[in-house]
Amino acid sequence: MVDEAVDGDALLASSRRLDWRFLLPQPDLGRVVVLGRPDDELVRALSRFSAHLETDPGSAEAGSFDVAVAGSPAEADLAGGARLLRPGCWLYAELPRSPRRSLSDLPSPRRRIRQRRLRDLGFADVTVHGHWPTIASATEIVPLQDPAALALSLSRHLGPTVRPLQGPAAWVLARTGALARLAPEITVVARRV
Repeated sequence: MVDEAVDGDALLASSRRLDWRFLLPQPDLGRVVVLGRPDDELVRALSRFSAHLETDPGSAEAGSFDVAVAGSPAEADLAGGARLLRPGCWLYAELPRSPRRSLSDLPSPRRRIRQRRLRDLGFADVTVHGHWPTIASATEIVPLQDPAALALSLSRHLGPTVRPLQGPAAWVLARTGALARLAPEITVVARRV
């Protein structure tokens, strides 16, 4: 639900903060529940573009939401998302990089949010995306499971140093999550079965 009192620049900023919604089959967010530790800008944008926004998941009714949005989620947040989503609806989780972390410290998305664990919670169609330069101000969102898209994006951001990471090498590195460590920030999208 778009707030009429918001000026055009703020509305555009809110819309850009939610560009990830186009990763979902239906970008109309509907009923949204917020989990984890989302930033204020994300919550403000969700309040402007959701039919209903619930920021207190503890009091929410099970199976009543179309989208669960998790900021830096803990394991319990993911389980809460599984409980609160209607079947066929979507979890979106943001995994921003800590300012103190270096590339070598960043865990692969498979370690941070394990796809098997999401399947155990009742999710399917799990995809991981890299955001450049950040999630909040993304000018590029890249599916990290697609070696060609990832290699192209990395060549734009890292230059010729990634040329050897094309072809079969890129496929292997993308499948193991090694290339994903180069993404500044990542998100995970998964469908509730």
